[in-house]
Amino acid sequence: MAWGKHAAAAVAYTSAAERLPWEPSLWEKAGQAYLNAKDYAHAANAYENCAQPTGTFPNRLHGLGDSVFALGNAGVALDLWNEQIKGVNPALLWPTHRTRRPGSGALFQ
Repeated sequence: MAWGKHAAAAVAYTSAAERLPWEPSLWEKAGQAYLNAKDYAHAANAYENCAQPTGTFPNRLHGLGDSVFALGNAGVALDLWNEQIKGVNPALLWPTHRTRRPGSGALFQ
């Protein structure tokens, strides 16, 4: 049942993205919904339609990598994941990661 809801959401996001081409974030949302529905071919297509490969939509490369990996192309997936993290501060990749400030016990990012 949950996959059905993800599939329905993916179709809705895709429809919206086609009608609102100035909102490329809708393609990213469609891709995520297709991934959740385990529809990897449509997920890859949606992520490829996202206008900017990096910057505003950093999850695009991750989602596209997940999609092509699930479709059996591990080499391309690894290249996409590596491209995503190139030049990125590793702390920004895992925003829930927190460390303790030395000597204070206080958490900080």
